[in-house]
Amino acid sequence: MGGVEDRPAWDRDIDAFVETYFRHFEALHTDHIKDVLDPDPDLLAEYRERRIGGASPDELAPLSREIAKRMLPPHRPLNEAEEADEELVFAFIDDIDAGRDLEHLWRTVMVLIERAPTDAALGFVAAAPLEDLIRMHGERVIGFLERDYPRSPRLRTALTGVWTGPEDSDIWVRVLACMDRLPPERRID
Repeated sequence: MGGVEDRPAWDRDIDAFVETYFRHFEALHTDHIKDVLDPDPDLLAEYRERRIGGASPDELAPLSREIAKRMLPPHRPLNEAEEADEELVFAFIDDIDAGRDLEHLWRTVMVLIERAPTDAALGFVAAAPLEDLIRMHGERVIGFLERDYPRSPRLRTALTGVWTGPEDSDIWVRVLACMDRLPPERRID
């Protein structure tokens, strides 16, 4: 098995990556996302259509990056450190898209969930890597979710920030069963 240097850059120091992830979150103006994306809803529709149609991670990467770049306010260009942060976060997202070592990716998402400094940051984790893992690799990660759900209050809260898929699919029925156990006052709105 390879050493630390053989792992993706985001995975070489998990503590540093967690800091980077939330620093990147802070660089985004989450209240600005809707305004930025509304002028071009076709971009989101194209992304969803390609993703549902089974496009490969390499085919989705340019659209993912364009959407993410539009989330940054146009008046605020990234500095060098923020560009480096963005590259690490995108590398992590690319690994999720590709489904590389899902158990390790799940553990990393759990670290992000447990260390999210605010409810808004927890929502950012829910709406991005957690939702992506479930939506893209549900059959392979549902067991991790069902295993960790009972013992992680933060995961239970984060799960309420995930947009569910078709309610008749076996995976989403199981996800919804977990979500139904959470009282409404602990849900992310």
